[in-house]
Amino acid sequence: MDELRETLDDIEPANGTDSKVTHEVWSLSGTEGITSRTLQLVEDAESEIVLVVSSASVVTDELVEKLENASERGIDILIGTAIPELCDELRSTVPDAKVFVSELDWLHATDDDEVAIGRMLLVDQSTILLSSMDEQSQTERAIFGRGFENGLVVITRRLMATGLLGQQDPNNQRLAGRPPGDFRGTSERY
Repeated sequence: MDELRETLDDIEPANGTDSKVTHEVWSLSGTEGITSRTLQLVEDAESEIVLVVSSASVVTDELVEKLENASERGIDILIGTAIPELCDELRSTVPDAKVFVSELDWLHATDDDEVAIGRMLLVDQSTILLSSMDEQSQTERAIFGRGFENGLVVITRRLMATGLLGQQDPNNQRLAGRPPGDFRGTSERY
């Protein structure tokens, strides 16, 4: 047994570093659990939060409080919504956040599809939570992913960068030299 332990201790890690690489994807159901995970992710943020909401129902007092606390810790916060009245409310309740009216039409349900995007949350460019709301049954489902190189996180980060910041415009100088998904310091209407 000692020989086995010694041999295992001598084996080098496969990636050659001591850093732990985490790639995880989880499925969540129900607004209560999704809200709880959202609050935890906002609380754990270390550098930036990008939140897009399509419904005022997901913006709870507790979420506003967590966003205010994050702002006080120096976290960059970017919040988008397709609802102008909610945008105004968020500007007043989280004054240090960059708040904008999103023009992402695909956030909302269509005549052909009764499912809308409820919330999109990107934290520190490496953790996402994406929920959908069934407008008819009022049920919310979400996926949560972690890991900078996690495919789900990568595609969501890129969609958010393209859709929110107009990166497809080659004349857009606001993001010159930034990696896709780096939203810090942005404050214009998108």
